[in-house]
Amino acid sequence: MARAYKFRSIGKTLAAAALASAVALGLSACGTSGSPGTAFIVNGESFSETDLTDTVTQWAELSGVEVPRDQMAGFLVETTVRLQAADEVGVGLSEEDVQQTLEGTLAQANSDLSVSQIIPPVREMFRDLLLVNTVQSGAVSEEQITEMNTLISDASITLNPRYGTFTDGQIQAPGALPGTVTGNLLEEIPVG
Repeated sequence: MARAYKFRSIGKTLAAAALASAVALGLSACGTSGSPGTAFIVNGESFSETDLTDTVTQWAELSGVEVPRDQMAGFLVETTVRLQAADEVGVGLSEEDVQQTLEGTLAQANSDLSVSQIIPPVREMFRDLLLVNTVQSGAVSEEQITEMNTLISDASITLNPRYGTFTDGQIQAPGALPGTVTGNLLEEIPVG
């Protein structure tokens, strides 16, 4: 049985903290909503198990750190819902800035990858980093932040239960110690 989650509102600090956690870490049989191979769905946008595996693999290649699948799923859910909200309210993120950030990361990592080889989910993680930096810089109006928070609050998220369970307003990783979580922006809503 898949679980659906609804995001609570986030402010500048919470968005930064969530992304900072992802960056600090080195930034299947059961499917979601009856779709085998689905890791999660955010506002109708489906993310496959294959996409999740590819993201974990490429992130490890770039950073030297393999992020566990359940944590990566949490990061990608947060990234997806924030970027969808930003796009909806017209918070623009320069593709040139994303490109420069990726080029700098590849050079620093001494990676053999080119920017064109970065898969979309990893590219979106870098785009999300730029979003958080843009919000923190004050370049986003309070009105836009409020609109984004409303969209985030209203997001429909369905998470494959293999990536965790919902406990006390948080996604708790399978086998995690009490209090260890991959994110704290989710609130469970009934499915069905």
